[in-house]
Amino acid sequence: EWEVAYRSVEHNLDDRIAKIREFDLDNSMRVLDLGCGAGIDLEAFRALGFSTVFGIDISHSLLQALRDSGFSMLNCDVYDIALQDGAVDLVYGNNVLHHFRGLERAMAEIRRVLRPGGIFCCAEPRATMFRRLVDVITLSPFAKMSKTLNYRRIILEEEMDDYQQWLAGQDQFFGLVERAGFKMI
Repeated sequence: EWEVAYRSVEHNLDDRIAKIREFDLDNSMRVLDLGCGAGIDLEAFRALGFSTVFGIDISHSLLQALRDSGFSMLNCDVYDIALQDGAVDLVYGNNVLHHFRGLERAMAEIRRVLRPGGIFCCAEPRATMFRRLVDVITLSPFAKMSKTLNYRRIILEEEMDDYQQWLAGQDQFFGLVERAGFKMI
């Protein structure tokens, strides 16, 4: 049910392109998209002129849906990325880190596949008043009145443990990132 809901949520390519542009990246970089899912960020990187983009996901069926896309995809998890040391210039994770219980192991593996001086960019949920309000609405009976909110409800209910754990401990994440050798910018 989660995968059906995930695939059904409308993903706005223009929004994703705008988000990636905020990082002011060189499109000659070799990119790894962590948890590439339905491939919307892969499409955004392609639209921005990036020519070498890899995607990884643990969902074989999500990757199968992208098999004719022309992207290089790997069915693996973040703890054992099937790439050589220093294989990419940029690791990008959009709303994926909150799924990982072993963030220290994940960070070590991200560091391994990045070339020296490579960049790790991520965007994750933050515990804000607005997010809490959206979550309350999403989990209310009113969510069933909107197809998009209902799909978000299904996804949120499935991910609730990971999501709540992330929001409660997100401030620790920044220290973990720095201990893994990344510089916050």
